[in-house]
Amino acid sequence: GQAWPLESSRFQQILAASHAQHFVARENGQVVGFVATSQSQRQQQWIGHLMLLLVHPAWQKQGIGTLLHETTLQHLRATGISQVQLGGLSPRFWCGVPDNLTGAPDFFRARGWNLSSIVYDLVQDLQQYVTPPAIYQRMAAQQITLDVANEANVQDLLSFEEREFPHWLMHYERCVRSGNQRDLLAARDQSGQVLGTLLMWTPQSH
Repeated sequence: GQAWPLESSRFQQILAASHAQHFVARENGQVVGFVATSQSQRQQQWIGHLMLLLVHPAWQKQGIGTLLHETTLQHLRATGISQVQLGGLSPRFWCGVPDNLTGAPDFFRARGWNLSSIVYDLVQDLQQYVTPPAIYQRMAAQQITLDVANEANVQDLLSFEEREFPHWLMHYERCVRSGNQRDLLAARDQSGQVLGTLLMWTPQSH
């Protein structure tokens, strides 16, 4: 609804995530509940993600959410998954359980989830945003430059990711396969060595 508006095209993109599997609850043909899952690889281990669980307001408090929850965990166990987390990596709806969805944290706590760790998705209105000058001054003093990836330099960026953050490599590789090299940003020192990376989405992203 209004708390988390989402375009249909973005909804479809998230549901097409890697190793995705989804389940629908129906009553007389009407969709009354829905759960979405995906999987990601982290250091040679596959992790399950419960990305989204929704029940129509008129059908809540009747066990449908619990049934969808249990169906999801049974499905992931059947595929050999031993670790599951709430939220997804990329693409995703949320990186965890939004604390502004009434009842959602309590629902998952009641089913044994540990929500003690907090993950932040940060949002910034870019229309009036200006990068603080001190940032550029620090970069200039350390001779750090930023550039977007291209076919000529993307491989050293992927090598950096594989060496320093291997659990993120598959997402960077998928970006390159999609022809979205310009969605990858690298920070480099004066010799051109990669010091840091950023994965972003732009209006030109596929």
